[in-house]
Amino acid sequence: MAIRPHPTEKDTFLSCTQPFSPMTFAFGGHVYAQAAWAASRTVERGLVLHNISGHFILPGRLDVPFTYHVRRLRSGGIYSLRLVEVYQDPPPAEAPPSSPADSQRTPSFVATISFKRPELHPSSPSSSPLNPLPSFPISPAPPLKYHPFSHQTLPPSYLRTTYPILYTQPPASHPLAPTADFDWYQTYAATLHPHPDSTFPGVEMRKVDLSAQNAEAVAQHGVGAYRMLHLYRLIEPEESPLETDASVSASASTSTSTSTSETRAEDKDQDASWASQLNLSLSAHLYASDRNGLFLIARALGFGSGSFRITSLSHAVVFHADPDKLRMQSSTPPPTVNGGKWSVEGRTKRKWFVQEAWSSVSGGNRAMHESRLWSFDPDFDDGRGSEEVLATTWQEGMCRLVSREVGGGEGEGEEKGEGKERAERNGGMTEEEEKEGRAKL
Repeated sequence: MAIRPHPTEKDTFLSCTQPFSPMTFAFGGHVYAQAAWAASRTVERGLVLHNISGHFILPGRLDVPFTYHVRRLRSGGIYSLRLVEVYQDPPPAEAPPSSPADSQRTPSFVATISFKRPELHPSSPSSSPLNPLPSFPISPAPPLKYHPFSHQTLPPSYLRTTYPILYTQPPASHPLAPTADFDWYQTYAATLHPHPDSTFPGVEMRKVDLSAQNAEAVAQHGVGAYRMLHLYRLIEPEESPLETDASVSASASTSTSTSTSETRAEDKDQDASWASQLNLSLSAHLYASDRNGLFLIARALGFGSGSFRITSLSHAVVFHADPDKLRMQSSTPPPTVNGGKWSVEGRTKRKWFVQEAWSSVSGGNRAMHESRLWSFDPDFDDGRGSEEVLATTWQEGMCRLVSREVGGGEGEGEEKGEGKERAERNGGMTEEEEKEGRAKL
């Protein structure tokens, strides 16, 4: 998530790292997550991301840094809204003789991002096994103005009853998710486009094998019953880009021994540190949510060849849960309680999460990828299940099944090898699609 402020432009940030790339273009989750992180740097202290909707416009280059321009659409007491426009300015040698004005440039990505201030601070620490120690300040809360409520349609036992494989083997025993979960890529592109470092950065993602379950479900209920499961968590702390912020958050976390005589300024600093670390964790969730998303559509429909072309058009994510449950790391307290109050001494634990994905509809050369992000604790087993939905995602993709009868591959109208070369260069996109810029892998 490494970005830095622009040296001269307010609310403008520059990407500091080269994006991950499964093939020839930048991974869309890179710009998606960094846009959210950049927007979070412009909101009032204590505000936490809860909603993002982004549109992919141009393919992301690997050799040009992304520039994030943030516009402050609204800054309220509870909600704040930001618009982020992302550009990639070509090197001077590639720039046209007369570059267009900023207002005429086409961004590569745009997003609206909403932030919310938590309206409740607990009066006492939670004893939930999934959230044993609050990471945010727990100073005495003001009188409640609104009565809290929540619900979800799926029961807490849903994951356990629907995907028992999650509970029969350790999460780390599942294979790492492939660079691009597409048969054509795995057969040809890995050889055609070898990357020195194709390791997915920041987040460890593992794919759960549902092949047998999917074969039966699709045969009985159709394509909509196809499911893809990923387990994900931060990579090892010493390698994780979130380590610095996590350590800051850990030092800012407080116990119930917090004195009521602390100043409001100190409370605000704690709020700010808590929210900053949370927004970084939420950005990591966004980064993971885009991994291999549209390839599910190809698998569900049985289109595994290079003639099926897919690219993202838009991606939206809404976080539902108590923000603290979305932290990528948690401080696990010791089993004893001193004087009725948790001790802050404990250990930092990387938390596992589950992404459950499917495709509900397709048509008009477009298709939907939908998913739920679940809490998941493999070390806690009460025999009933206690997982909950933390977020919902919707991704619209452009999908085209090219007919070879009209020259969609190495067929009529193309010289031998031309179709293969174009596929190698454009990641499966046609020449017209490349010119339109509707490409994102």
